Amino acid sequence: MIAPTTFDVLQFQALATRRFGFVRRKYSAYEGGTVYEFETGGGNNGSSNLHLFVGNFVFSHFLSYKHRLLGDWPTLPLAELLLTKLQIHEAEEKDREDILMLVAEHGFGESSIDQIDLRRVLATCCNDWGLWCNCVSNLDAVTVMLKDASYLPERDRQIAESRLVDLKKNLKESPKSVRWRTRAALACLGWKKCWNDVEDWR
Repeated sequence: MIAPTTFDVLQFQALATRRFGFVRRKYSAYEGGTVYEFETGGGNNGSSNLHLFVGNFVFSHFLSYKHRLLGDWPTLPLAELLLTKLQIHEAEEKDREDILMLVAEHGFGESSIDQIDLRRVLATCCNDWGLWCNCVSNLDAVTVMLKDASYLPERDRQIAESRLVDLKKNLKESPKSVRWRTRAALACLGWKKCWNDVEDWR
């Protein structure tokens, strides 16, 4: 989850504790962001964990969302939601499935209302070489996984595959910023790591 300010965190904490039994376990400050970690007490259903990012999303990459949190309701705008999954270095199966379902259920367009804003995705990725690399890699992995996604009807699989192919094509063909090209050049010189470990942000 992402909250705009620390004040919103306090409101969430009161609600999560009172209604859902979450307890705040950890607070971590990172470069450009803050993360609060909550956990339930367990019980017969086991424990549940929840991470609350304040203002910015800090994981394999830094994504600034504090000015985009009101772009849709009740979640992040779909483009930002998709990017939180695409940015993960070596995304796990559950994250790849989230990417697949988002793309299967929502088309790309030029709006944040009930569709994935393609302009937002391209503008973000084509300014960050590392983010772009992880996004392309995850799109490839999801495309492979799609072949075994028997839980999706054949028509939905075809739609998802077409959208994945189109997104990857747009990512490759869209103009890149000077920042992107500079970082890509450094990769050719040996600096190939295209993501950050969470500890790198401390």
